Amino acid sequence: MENNAGYIDPREFKAYGIPAGRLIEATTRLSSDPETSATTQIIKDLLQDSGVVFLDWHSNFLDTVVIAVRAAEEFDVKRCIVPIAAAHYNSSGPIGALSRKMNNIPGVEMHPVYRTEEGREGAVSAGRLLSAEEFRGKHGVTPEEAKNLNTEYDNKLRTSLRESGSATIIAPWGTRNKDMEKLIRTGVFQLLREGVPAVCTMAVGSKKPPFSTAYFSENVLRFDTQIAREEMTHMIRAEFNKLDARINI
Repeated sequence: MENNAGYIDPREFKAYGIPAGRLIEATTRLSSDPETSATTQIIKDLLQDSGVVFLDWHSNFLDTVVIAVRAAEEFDVKRCIVPIAAAHYNSSGPIGALSRKMNNIPGVEMHPVYRTEEGREGAVSAGRLLSAEEFRGKHGVTPEEAKNLNTEYDNKLRTSLRESGSATIIAPWGTRNKDMEKLIRTGVFQLLREGVPAVCTMAVGSKKPPFSTAYFSENVLRFDTQIAREEMTHMIRAEFNKLDARINI
């Protein structure tokens, strides 16, 4: 639930009767290394005037949840819109169920996004292109409705990030970090070139408590409308490489 100040409080998040939010809070932490600590203070200041984008390394689904909980715990976040591939959000498996339940946290919105892959067999870029009838049978919406839902998400996110205390968590490549050599997603590029501050994040797992530690990049990135997609990709990749070297994973 939200606290009296109206900020997101994920500690009350429950899934299937399990106090998942409190378990994540108790078994994870934000790193106390100098770079993360310095960036944490910068983010606190930025949130007083605008939104912040957390660019997540995204090694697995749970690291996004860890970043969300740690960010809500450390910062005064009033609203957090998180995109998730529609194929995962609408699935009957544990990822889909958990994603939908996270919408029960006031101020949090998990928003399904229909990527190019969703229009192909198996939701992979090399898959056969689905017909409109097959697309609707798989996703429950027509391709045109999916396009409208993507536009709704895009407008909602851009409007939200102009407001103080707003945040989002995005995987720049739209999938796991193995694709880091590719260009970042077009939608991510278009969002960041509007100048919203962005911080690269990693959640690193451990076999003993804390089971996951969140790290922030040393630099807060801001881009303008003149930057090319290739250059932005290079700068974001460089921040992740520095994070990787710093953490030594």
